Amino acid sequence: MISIIICSINKHLSNSIAKNIDATIGVDYELIIVNNTLNESICKVYNDSLLITKYDSVCFVHEDVLFHSKNWGFQVQLLLNNKETGLVGVSGATYKSGYPAPWTCCDKSFYRNNTIQHSSRIDNSMLSYYFPPDVDFCEVVVLDGVFLAGRKDIFRRFKFDDTLLKGFHGYDIDISLAVSSEFKLVVSKNILIEHFSEGKFNQEWINDSILIHKKWKQTFPRTIGIMHNKIIYSDYLACSSFLNLLMLNNSSKCLASSYFYIILTRYFFYNRLKYLKSFLYFLFNQKRLFKYNILSH
Repeated sequence: MISIIICSINKHLSNSIAKNIDATIGVDYELIIVNNTLNESICKVYNDSLLITKYDSVCFVHEDVLFHSKNWGFQVQLLLNNKETGLVGVSGATYKSGYPAPWTCCDKSFYRNNTIQHSSRIDNSMLSYYFPPDVDFCEVVVLDGVFLAGRKDIFRRFKFDDTLLKGFHGYDIDISLAVSSEFKLVVSKNILIEHFSEGKFNQEWINDSILIHKKWKQTFPRTIGIMHNKIIYSDYLACSSFLNLLMLNNSSKCLASSYFYIILTRYFFYNRLKYLKSFLYFLFNQKRLFKYNILSH
């Protein structure tokens, strides 16, 4: 039995996912759809909705998805029966650097993912699948907020930080870091979803990401497994991706300069002045189209 919470801004999407859940979940459930017309933070919506749930297993899911796996609710409950498991997701990574970049900004070998992702950069949807062979689930250090499931007692203890985060960004990284300090986070290979939108990496996202990484700076980096040379490369990807976000959003030149300096001094082997021209255009207020994919490397 699972309580499912959806923060909705689109009635058509919420009606579609409601029908899809009913056809695929395979266990008893309740569906709580919050019409967020007041534009409250997603952390507050999630925390408030948790108070009215009636089942011990709780799932927070975006409304712009469809489930392709049958009986996925059984898979959630099976994983949550292990008391060492704190959260279950469908996308995540086994490494998170201390740079305030999206969790996807690392070497792909660290991905643990089972989604059909739609993208504005390609014409067709793409199945993103990154799993070792012969496993049903993998432990990670960070989960994507498109789908987060856990026991109610976990969400009561590790609440979404609605004091720090006032918008719709960063809540997934924040709660992942909180819960993983004491429990395992896992990505299931047996839950396949189709996700119809991408994240919005705007100035609000940048601001929230900086807040989160300041909050958890003493705990980075987070990793599962042995440290190796792909860690350094992943840090370079995260640092350069955040620099590109700053330039794309015309953010603080002082902050961008500090990350450009880090790239030059720490990661010159990978960069070799790759971003020099773009950075100079940005620094001197010249219009230039930055074409850099921060979601995939």
